[in-house]
Amino acid sequence: MDRCGFNFFTGLIAGALTGAATMLLLAPKSGAETRADIKNKYGELNEKTKAEFEKMKVKVEELSQKGKEKCVEAKEKCVEAKEKGKAKLESIKEKGMKQANEMGEDLKSVNKIEKK
Repeated sequence: MDRCGFNFFTGLIAGALTGAATMLLLAPKSGAETRADIKNKYGELNEKTKAEFEKMKVKVEELSQKGKEKCVEAKEKCVEAKEKGKAKLESIKEKGMKQANEMGEDLKSVNKIEKK
């Protein structure tokens, strides 16, 4: 975090704490009522946090599953490309062998003609 962001975050926390302390000191409620309010707010925030955590957990699991699926797809494409490459190489090899054999036959024919 850069220095500016750190200062902003520090100021934000300090302001929130100052505001909370001022609210508690100036509130027209008794200490017991204030503590009950704080407890209730804590409970609400805790439930909201748990709910958001569960949403995020589900989202992460979904993204993880999608990532796994993409990896499987990529692997399948790689295997397919490898097989196509092997087939193409084999085809080229066969053509080369055929041409080499034909050239060999042509050379034999030329040698027979020269010997006569």
